[in-house]
Amino acid sequence: MALIATHSLHYWELIVFAVLFGCFDALFYPCIAAITPEIVPEDLLPAMNAVRPLANNLAGGMIGPAVGGFLAAFSTSLAMGVDAATFVVSFGALWLMRATPRPTRNEANSMIDDVKEGLHYVVKTRWIWTTLVAVSLLNGFIITPMFVLLPYFLLHTLHDAKYYVGLFSAVSGVAGAIGALVAANLTAPKRRIRMTWVYWSILTLSALVVGVATNFWELAIFPLVSAPMIILGNTIWESMIQSEVPRELLGRVSSVDWFVSLGIAPLGLLVAGGLADAVGVRTYFVVLAVICVIPGLYILSSKKINEIDAPRVNPA
Repeated sequence: MALIATHSLHYWELIVFAVLFGCFDALFYPCIAAITPEIVPEDLLPAMNAVRPLANNLAGGMIGPAVGGFLAAFSTSLAMGVDAATFVVSFGALWLMRATPRPTRNEANSMIDDVKEGLHYVVKTRWIWTTLVAVSLLNGFIITPMFVLLPYFLLHTLHDAKYYVGLFSAVSGVAGAIGALVAANLTAPKRRIRMTWVYWSILTLSALVVGVATNFWELAIFPLVSAPMIILGNTIWESMIQSEVPRELLGRVSSVDWFVSLGIAPLGLLVAGGLADAVGVRTYFVVLAVICVIPGLYILSSKKINEIDAPRVNPA
């Protein structure tokens, strides 16, 4: 903020700040996943896990950009200052939290030992590692490329005006907020793995719309369907991780979850750019939607993967 106000900001400094922000994000998400079950009863985990994406879509996807654009019209440094102030509020809220008991752990373990322990738990737990592998493909080749290829598709294939790109993001934000609101009012299903992959499979297949869309409103079906499906599936998945993974391993398992789920996203962007350039955006999404839905359908049909939910379906 100070660099912007004094007109001394350089591009390389933006890169440094982006790296730092990414590092803090990488710490934040596993931490919030681990601390949530310490402060919220298990039956309220789905509601709590839906509140965060609800806030992200309302504040980050709709209200924030609108207010930020309005403030930036007067002063960029003012807009950045208000944004920085929101982090101060968050810090204050964390500072006022009461301490919770630390999970038990082997104090003789090094950090490397802890990492290995978390990885070992994921590898030996079938329902976790199979889902992570499948969802990494979905994130890497459908969801992440969507934010790059579809604006290009709107401008260069459908020849829409530039403001349609913003409208596309707004549609996604509204649909995501509605999905989060619905998710917050649903109880955890008995068949958690299957229900998660029902949502995520619908999300994957919604990419097929790109293959036949001839105008903005037809293309908008993609974010209208995919945004709530992402949140509905994520809410069940996060709540399940928090309920089933031992408390002392939860932060490490959540770290592996985020790392594997998003790990190939940069590679996915490179592959998506090359393939879309070679075969076209339409063909890319149709082919990749068909490929990426196959692992999810396998998980849906696998008894071994879904046996984690057997006691919930048949308590006797």
